[in-house]
Amino acid sequence: EVEIGGGLAHAGLEVADPIAAHEAQLRTIRAISIVIEEVRAKFKYGGNVDLGHREAVIAGLERRGRPGDLAAARQTRRRIDASGQERSSAPSSHQ
Repeated sequence: EVEIGGGLAHAGLEVADPIAAHEAQLRTIRAISIVIEEVRAKFKYGGNVDLGHREAVIAGLERRGRPGDLAAARQTRRRIDASGQERSSAPSSHQ
């Protein structure tokens, strides 16, 4: 690249100087930087569905085994245990 009359030449073609060609647009560009200090999240573990449905979801998570699935299944199971609901003998047909 070589400078030619305020622009650049590359492979024999003259290219406009971006600052000179777009000065007005460049003055309007603004940027901010955001620092994340805290993240709060709410996880929903199916408290509004019946026990059979939650057990079917747990079984599906355990079968699938993707990252986070087993932890979600364990948490859902803990919530069932904490609620004192009886477990069904077979998973629900809901999926």
